[in-house]
Amino acid sequence: MFLDNADDKKKIMDVMLNQDAVIFSAPTYDLMPSSLFLKFMHRNLAYESAFLTKIGAIEPRDRVGALIAVGGSTRSWQSMALECMQATTFTNSFKIVDMYMATQVPAPGQVLLYDEKLPGQERLARMSWKR
Repeated sequence: MFLDNADDKKKIMDVMLNQDAVIFSAPTYDLMPSSLFLKFMHRNLAYESAFLTKIGAIEPRDRVGALIAVGGSTRSWQSMALECMQATTFTNSFKIVDMYMATQVPAPGQVLLYDEKLPGQERLARMSWKR
């Protein structure tokens, strides 16, 4: 396809659709995941797993996923983030098995600096791989 080399989307999707479990994480802004995350996930329509399976482009697979939303404020400012993230996983047939919202974290990578937030992330990893 002519857009295959426009960016890394196809390469990422080739890997992602061959996984049994994926943990999606995104920073939040104004109640929702970042626009960068949404743009990436909305482009998944071209890689809809039911269609790709039907035409034989990919093997059938039960996929599970987990979600982590990270934001600097309290729950009230992030209230729709996890739900929006989950909605973007439908196209690729991910069954979301767990979600975690890290609040009052100033930057996405800094969530790992807070010991009290690590059990939630560890739980996500265990649930994702257990299925």
